[in-house]
Amino acid sequence: MARQPRLCALALTWELGPPPELVGQFAPEAWSVYARLLSSGRHAWTSSMGRLFDGVAGLLNLVDENSYEGEAALRLETLAWRYAHQHGLSSEEDMPALTPLGLWEVPTLIRQVLLDAAAGRPAEAIAFRFHLNLVRRIAQQARHLGLRRLGFSGGVFQNALLIDLLYTHLGADHALFFHQALPPNDENIALGQLAWQAYGLTAAMDVSTNQSQNHVFSYSG
Repeated sequence: MARQPRLCALALTWELGPPPELVGQFAPEAWSVYARLLSSGRHAWTSSMGRLFDGVAGLLNLVDENSYEGEAALRLETLAWRYAHQHGLSSEEDMPALTPLGLWEVPTLIRQVLLDAAAGRPAEAIAFRFHLNLVRRIAQQARHLGLRRLGFSGGVFQNALLIDLLYTHLGADHALFFHQALPPNDENIALGQLAWQAYGLTAAMDVSTNQSQNHVFSYSG
């Protein structure tokens, strides 16, 4: 997990321009170190949705340092629920278009958080809008790819608000699948690897025993 959500926030906003409120969370010496690191480009990259939640929590200054796994994300969800309880789960806001390849870009989500904060929107409204924008991006991509059956995995899908929003905005037209018997977070990575290995072995055996096949299924263990 990310110990300090502000580091995720800094990485996410570096190219957009970190807001003064975030810069003020760093001592001058620490800022100098991180600024040099990010400017050099010689730093670790991640595709983790958890780090995205950490970063937004850091931008809203919800927690200085995580004391347990998922603390920043949980606080962000709790804040968003305050808005949802008052205003509901629907919204008519327009969303930016996907890229020509049918992708959505994280900087667009983060830019919206920065704009909302600069405009003085309440933190609970910003937190809710972030959750909603994630779900609407998923809906956009599903439509772009023509998908009707969607499976969701990863620790972020322990977030009850995210799941409720998915059902609200996609449930009528899509079959949604979530973990039931096993949790969705990292301990199931190994299970998925074993399942894929088993699938690969089965497929390879089918190819080797079926002489009419004219291709070879290969996999790396």
